[in-house]
Amino acid sequence: MGVSDMDKWEELRTEVLSSLNMGKNKYLSQETIAQIIALHKASDQTKEIIELVGVGKTSVCKWVAISKKEGGCDTPGHKLSKKYPKKASRATNVIKRQLEHNPCVTARKIKESNLGLFGEVSVRTDSRHIHDLGYTSHHPVKKLLLTLNQRRRRVKFCKKYL
Repeated sequence: MGVSDMDKWEELRTEVLSSLNMGKNKYLSQETIAQIIALHKASDQTKEIIELVGVGKTSVCKWVAISKKEGGCDTPGHKLSKKYPKKASRATNVIKRQLEHNPCVTARKIKESNLGLFGEVSVRTDSRHIHDLGYTSHHPVKKLLLTLNQRRRRVKFCKKYL
């Protein structure tokens, strides 16, 4: 291979690599963002930055705008997603209210009494919601008609008056 062949090969390689770097939803590293900001501060145009760094025009414009908005002193970074707790929905409040009023109510009865809220939700989902809220199932225990002590007292009473 001659020198001209090497130059053509190198140009083709850089062209292919730069086209591979451009893409939708690409997560840029801090170094790439710092390069974009530094080139912009050195008064390079957007087209030149795109060619040098190998990212899309939208990404370059976005990071330049973020840098200007933040004052341009530090390299802007990606915002961390905030994990806020879920807001209490109306359905959760309805479930809580009904369980506080009557702990023996089942998920099926809650669903049937509130078809507007739980019409398309399965009973299993409702029962999982109840479990997540920390409520346990309360089934009334069947009581005997007469306890052992009551029977003894009745027998004693009957023997006394026979």
